[in-house]
Amino acid sequence: MANGNGTAQRCLFKIEQTKFQAEGRRGATQTGEVSYQSYFIGKFWRWSYRHGYCHAKTRREMKSRRRSGFGTPGFFARALPSKKIKEFKTGETIISQGEHCTDVHYIEKGVVKLTLVSNRGKGAVLGILGEGDFFGEACISGAGVYSTSAIALVPSLVNIIKGKSMLRLVEEDPSVSAHFINYLVMRNRRIEQDLIDHMFNFSEKRLARTLLLLSHSRQGDRVAPILENISQDTLAEMVGTTRSRVNFFMNKFRKLGFIHYNGRLTVHDSLASVLNE
Repeated sequence: MANGNGTAQRCLFKIEQTKFQAEGRRGATQTGEVSYQSYFIGKFWRWSYRHGYCHAKTRREMKSRRRSGFGTPGFFARALPSKKIKEFKTGETIISQGEHCTDVHYIEKGVVKLTLVSNRGKGAVLGILGEGDFFGEACISGAGVYSTSAIALVPSLVNIIKGKSMLRLVEEDPSVSAHFINYLVMRNRRIEQDLIDHMFNFSEKRLARTLLLLSHSRQGDRVAPILENISQDTLAEMVGTTRSRVNFFMNKFRKLGFIHYNGRLTVHDSLASVLNE
């Protein structure tokens, strides 16, 4: 972008962003929040791409990284401001559902559980996040409160970024904008896969997929110790079944040699064969 037009183009960027968010929210009243997120991310990314907010070099890099797996954690660790990095102990609540939404959170190290409690008091685990994941980012799109709670499953380091600072960074830095949008697209795809899994697969396959995903999560250069701390109750909430069913399938997987636990749970890649049955 030309320096002389920087202010005007940032204003245009903000106007278009607000317009796409408003359109997405109107659609969300009928199709749900996941559809709104898909709509906003997809359309805003295409507009940014067409109008040069991702310059040619960045666009080439993004295409290459999407094909190769797109290593965002290292990029965000370098690009994000690190004024407030806080350590949370195992079981400590990072944010609570219903709290005023002001900050975006980025996991530098550790594993975090997202939970939700309905108006009727029924709780559910929505997902497990690890190094390189964001949560609470809805505040940059105007959300007033956090829609979920986040709890550390292992000792975790979390970078807490003011929503306004994160929004300004996304608006002014094309590289951060491109990486952040691609991160959200990939996470949205993962959420859709989880939804499909819950709708069409039996609890045995859902448990196998969950264990494989958790076993492949990383913390720095080593596998995250999430499986040392996760309980069968948490697995049951994630899978959408009862603890007794989880216990039954865990014993079955152990007898078949797919998993091993003796103080620490080890998941073997051979468990993937359950998904193909």
